[in-house]
Amino acid sequence: MRLDHDDAAGNDDDAALSRARPPARADRAWVLLGAAAFVLAWANAARGPLQWDDYAVIVRNPRVHSLADWARAVPTGIRPVLALSYTLQWISGAGPFGFHCFNLAVHALAVVLVWRLCLRLVGTVPALVGALIFAVHPVQTEAVTYVIGRSALLSTVFYLSGLLLWSGDRRRRLLALAALVLALGCKETAITWPMALVLVEMAAAPTDGWRAAFRRTRPAWIVAGLGLLLLLASQRYRDLLSFSLQLRAPLANLPSGVQAIGYLVSRLVLIRRLSIDPALVPPAGWSVPLALGGASIVVVAGLAVALVRRWTVAAFAVLWFLLQLLPTASLIARTDVVSERHLYPALLGVALLVALAVDAIHRRAPRFATVAIATLIVLLAFGTRLRNRDYETEAGLWVAAARLAPTNSRAFNNLGWSWHRAGCFADARRAYETALRLQPGNAAARGNLAGLPAGDGATCTIGWDALGPLP
Repeated sequence: MRLDHDDAAGNDDDAALSRARPPARADRAWVLLGAAAFVLAWANAARGPLQWDDYAVIVRNPRVHSLADWARAVPTGIRPVLALSYTLQWISGAGPFGFHCFNLAVHALAVVLVWRLCLRLVGTVPALVGALIFAVHPVQTEAVTYVIGRSALLSTVFYLSGLLLWSGDRRRRLLALAALVLALGCKETAITWPMALVLVEMAAAPTDGWRAAFRRTRPAWIVAGLGLLLLLASQRYRDLLSFSLQLRAPLANLPSGVQAIGYLVSRLVLIRRLSIDPALVPPAGWSVPLALGGASIVVVAGLAVALVRRWTVAAFAVLWFLLQLLPTASLIARTDVVSERHLYPALLGVALLVALAVDAIHRRAPRFATVAIATLIVLLAFGTRLRNRDYETEAGLWVAAARLAPTNSRAFNNLGWSWHRAGCFADARRAYETALRLQPGNAAARGNLAGLPAGDGATCTIGWDALGPLP
């Protein structure tokens, strides 16, 4: 794959070589900055308890409490590789701290793989910049700090490993296909891997064209096709697909997909408005803003395909971003329109675009570009650290969600439950009553309120006052 330093191509003089490969001292400085930013961002990520769906997926799920139970569940369950990771940690007695540390380790590995992939596309420093943005952006917290976000982490590690292994001999390609199978065993969205491989092949040899890239990746398409058939053969997956179709027909779900992409793109900038439960209401149909948004996505994708030979890396970044969001933001309807962890693998594309922009500025104003990107990395790391504070308690996480979406009945019910469990009955009662006022049919809130002990109970550190003024 080519470097983005085109001025170094075909020129053997020392000046050109120095432009194509920055000094080792500069590389070490970026690595040190990256290590410091990673520690700053994630040092407090392992403090919190298990949260929300962690209980349904891990704590109250007997399928992951022993290897025998896991093995019996494989034929009728989903995501067996992911479930195995939970099982191994559960039987080891890891506890919340251990689960969080595992997620952090997998994220660190993913950052290294992102750097290796970026290094195939751009120069050393831009690759480091891209990996750093991927490493410390606050939107990654839902995938990293929320334990069940591990599905995105593990799937991405196997996904990227397969892409990096593919460019080699037959044995390495077999390992790459095995990585695809493991990725599918963590998350079904890995079915996009063959198309991602095509993008990598196009970035490596853009003049060969799309047809040649598809031809070279034929085995990957065969394995992915077999994987898809295996998924459809599972009664559990068929039930999930049937449920999705009952929610919304595929074409009717497209406006929700555009809404989801718009929300996720906005979270790249609105880093202090992240929420575990955005509570987006699926649109009834196409509105003017949604139609314009959908048209913009199609136009951007079309331009990236058309200009892949001229602006190879930028086109790769755009198409990678859209490809990673395609499974969860297109035809398949979901109960929740969007989750921020869906951005985890997609962020690579955004990070690469930022790295390209910084590299272009660096050629004209190196000192300004260096200061700007270093400042950005530090600010993002601080943003991640602040967001991780929300995950340190159940009440803190749901206070943040309810504050951002004060009409979200589920957020108030879950906030009430966090206070209920902590013995703060007065705050819990107020939260349940708010949930029922917002949604009178909220059966969970009604049942929780009925089971609430009399009296005010304890006073929690994070109480109702933490919500601030609500509309």
